[in-house]
Amino acid sequence: VVNAVECEPYLSSDYRIIRDYPHNIVQGLIYTMKALNAPSGVLAVKKTRPTLVKILNEEIEKYPELDLKVTPLPDYYPQGWENDVFKNALGIHVPPGTLPMTLGVLGINVSTAQAIYEAIKFNMPILKRYVTVNGDALNFPQNIRVRVGTNVKDLIELCDGFVADAQNIQLISGGPMMGKAMPHEDFVVTPTTTSVLAFKIVETIEQPCVRCGACIYNCPVHIQPVQIMNAVKRGDKEALKQFNTSACIECGLCAYVCTSKIQVTDYVRQGKAMLR
Repeated sequence: VVNAVECEPYLSSDYRIIRDYPHNIVQGLIYTMKALNAPSGVLAVKKTRPTLVKILNEEIEKYPELDLKVTPLPDYYPQGWENDVFKNALGIHVPPGTLPMTLGVLGINVSTAQAIYEAIKFNMPILKRYVTVNGDALNFPQNIRVRVGTNVKDLIELCDGFVADAQNIQLISGGPMMGKAMPHEDFVVTPTTTSVLAFKIVETIEQPCVRCGACIYNCPVHIQPVQIMNAVKRGDKEALKQFNTSACIECGLCAYVCTSKIQVTDYVRQGKAMLR
């Protein structure tokens, strides 16, 4: 399965690759199928992107001898999570802790499919990639194809710099939900960098937990983030095991829906680190 679902808001680099290099993506899928002796291949993309669905369908029509199909998926977060892609695209449920390969399915993303194509066809490593440079602190957000090792400062300059009224700026490497906050703009693009986001900092005040349960109701892996947070504060490793902390995919939904503005995801990350 080629995961062509851009899961997080603001990101669109995979969409740009599909528009510019559909042949490479489908070929990368075909090479992977041959390497694994897989009988069929699926390209999963959001149904709210009909142009991309059309582009991919036109490409796979060139290979009538192969079992290839494009499967439109629902548009919700975190649809790009691999297990949800398998469930909605194939009807295969992957239990927590189970490797998808044991169920006869393998997932790769769009960038990986293109990298496989270039590695096999041209014996080339990952030298360039598309990076989404976006956020309300930038004058001209865009997707840019850059060399690996490019300094983020240069990308910000290509976007005409920061907006005039941006006093305090938060840079994120990756998506707004699962990305990593960076202390400054002096870092470089790596082969796995999908995006660089720049946002105006909005000050929030963390309030005590009101036990609303929003973090539990919205958790895609059905764990209890607030209980894990309390266990972290107590240093209770046994409780962390009981609450299945390691199942967390760090999607950030628990922090996003928290009415008290508590960074619940950070506490769960700490819990996972304590167990390791």
